[in-house]
Amino acid sequence: MKKVFSLLIFVILFVSCNDTDKTESKQTNDKNITNDVVEFNDITLLNDKVSTLNSELNLLKTELEDIKKRQEKDDSHTELYYKNVILRNIDKDTVELIRQVNHGFHLSEQNDILRSFTNNKSSFDNSFLANEKWRDAGFIDSFFSEDVINMIVYLFYKNNTYESSRLNLYVNSLIETYETIDQKDKIVLEELYKLSEIGYFEKEKEINQLLHNLNDLNKDIYESEFDDYVSGMTGVFNVYSFWARRYNEKNDEIVYEVLKKIQNKMRTKN
Repeated sequence: MKKVFSLLIFVILFVSCNDTDKTESKQTNDKNITNDVVEFNDITLLNDKVSTLNSELNLLKTELEDIKKRQEKDDSHTELYYKNVILRNIDKDTVELIRQVNHGFHLSEQNDILRSFTNNKSSFDNSFLANEKWRDAGFIDSFFSEDVINMIVYLFYKNNTYESSRLNLYVNSLIETYETIDQKDKIVLEELYKLSEIGYFEKEKEINQLLHNLNDLNKDIYESEFDDYVSGMTGVFNVYSFWARRYNEKNDEIVYEVLKKIQNKMRTKN
């Protein structure tokens, strides 16, 4: 009987120990799971913070780039910008060429853009500008880099010639005219170019008829601002014949882009 009782006690103790081990094991497992969840939540929270910081950093970078661009626009007319940025990025031959053209036109209130064109036509016809490469769209595109355009804008600003010589009005009208020309007008421009090559006064009647078909804009814009009182040619002819030559030379698109850049930069500064 004692043996049976002892055996029973042993079994109870053994089972009790196993239950205790199981309980402790379960508690350990539960604790490990809890630790894993906490660690996972910490990683998720950290990733969220990193993502937020990256977004804020990108926003700051964008704002910094905008500030730099605005600063460049604000500085592009200053002598410091001209010396430190433009002249460093343009080769000496190009700088001298731009200065030569600027001096050749000698724009002023008295010598406005159309008077200058008329008075200097023969000298420019015999200058480097007569080279065919200046009619090539690819060459024009490569020559008029951002720095070259900035240098031209700087000279306009420095010499106060863009508005006083009415160049601003001429550029505005050239751009406005180009933006109104459609595909059917190009055929008319081709004919205008052929007649212009013969001579304005020799073909004045035919030319004026063509211009009547083309001129959809306010005629006062041309007649009041751009009548060429030196040669006697009308303002309408001066503007449309410009684009007739550009279409013939197949460089109208890049010339328009250059004029548009100059216009935008000058408007920014005024």
